[in-house]
Amino acid sequence: MTVNSFENRLNGIHWVPTAAPSKMMVDQVIAARETRKPLTELSLLGALLGCLIGFAFKGFWILETAVFRNDLDQLFSVLSLAAVVASVVLAIVNIFRQKRVPSWAGFSTINLVMVAIITLS
Repeated sequence: MTVNSFENRLNGIHWVPTAAPSKMMVDQVIAARETRKPLTELSLLGALLGCLIGFAFKGFWILETAVFRNDLDQLFSVLSLAAVVASVVLAIVNIFRQKRVPSWAGFSTINLVMVAIITLS
């Protein structure tokens, strides 16, 4: 009785088993792939930028051998400090915006982690 009723339901919705996907299904899959954000590229960019910022901050602010001999050293030290502050601010802002822009949240997180790891090592 259940097999008969199941076959009647299939006949009622006019379902025909096929091996090929329908046009609507293909369009949905293609549309879903086009809207994906490049999370890997932004995370890698965050890691590289975090390494650069961390090395600059460590070189100009943490090491005792960093003596400000000229204006260029002072400029680089101020830029490295500004980059660290910008990384922290970006991470704090992305705490509140991570639902809306998840790719930038990954970027700012890995950026701040790399700055901290290199500075503390």
